[in-house]
Amino acid sequence: MEPMPDISFIIPVYNVSTYLRDFFSPFKFCTLSCEIIFVNDGSTDSSAEILKLFAENDPRVIVLDKVNGGVSTARNHGICYASGKFISCLDPDDILSPAFFKYIDFSIKNFNDVDTIVYRYEKFHDGKSTEVLNNYDVDFSSFEYVPKKTLYTLHNYPWIRIVRRELYSDNLFPEGIIYEDSVTIPLLNARAVKILRINAVLYHYRIRKDSLTNFNVLRNMELVTALSLLEERVEQFNEYRPSLYACVAHLSRSALITLYRTAKADSSSLILSKNQEIIYRKFNRYSLSTILRCDANFSDKICFSLLKMNRIGFFCFKILYKIISK
Repeated sequence: MEPMPDISFIIPVYNVSTYLRDFFSPFKFCTLSCEIIFVNDGSTDSSAEILKLFAENDPRVIVLDKVNGGVSTARNHGICYASGKFISCLDPDDILSPAFFKYIDFSIKNFNDVDTIVYRYEKFHDGKSTEVLNNYDVDFSSFEYVPKKTLYTLHNYPWIRIVRRELYSDNLFPEGIIYEDSVTIPLLNARAVKILRINAVLYHYRIRKDSLTNFNVLRNMELVTALSLLEERVEQFNEYRPSLYACVAHLSRSALITLYRTAKADSSSLILSKNQEIIYRKFNRYSLSTILRCDANFSDKICFSLLKMNRIGFFCFKILYKIISK
């Protein structure tokens, strides 16, 4: 019987042939025992052929093929297959720092009691170069244990954290909706006991042009569905409530942005009025004092406060958003 790998990397793949080679290149620096699980989610470009070449040349690579079902189905498929002590969910159109694996290697070998490892990231726009520093050295002052409440101030991105595999037990990503991270990640946070933070930029998130232009009102309103799903999961475990409240604060920011972009897209205001009613009804179930006392970050609390002010708060948010977006 082969020993358990230190870590399983889960990478959902759908029509990202343009980016795959650049994404995979840093894995040559990985010295951890690992399995690199690419889940081909029914790609129609040359992604499958590229993944086949990866697997032929690197025994750590595992390629799982499935019918297209979306990023959550692909991640869940990989997580269920994984056998590593830790799980890292990555996106194949992003870029890893050259020092990514050195930091992760040091973390797992020297802080082997941790449940969650988090690190910093930077965003860059597709088509524009990003400054990925060619620094392969580890800054040993970058590692620190932090309290659980630190997790509640972070975005619910799966790719800025590495977690013990058992934390995903009965907590996979909901399928068929966006904002799926806002259901699964808060419970990963709630289950973590020991948290290690790496104060270094290890991940570069690519903002693709289609993600900026293809705003879909109905899809973005799925944040209400995501919050309902999270409420259902939390209902069984009262100790998870702090994580729920932090997520409510975080989703209030997404709700305001959704309303703002709906207002820009809908000249008749009929859809906006309907969506305002749905969002206000959902978020008004939570008291302002409860959210202000939780461990969410300050800007999320401000957004929730504005949302509680209904249309007046939305008017104030529109002015602020125009200013900060310039």
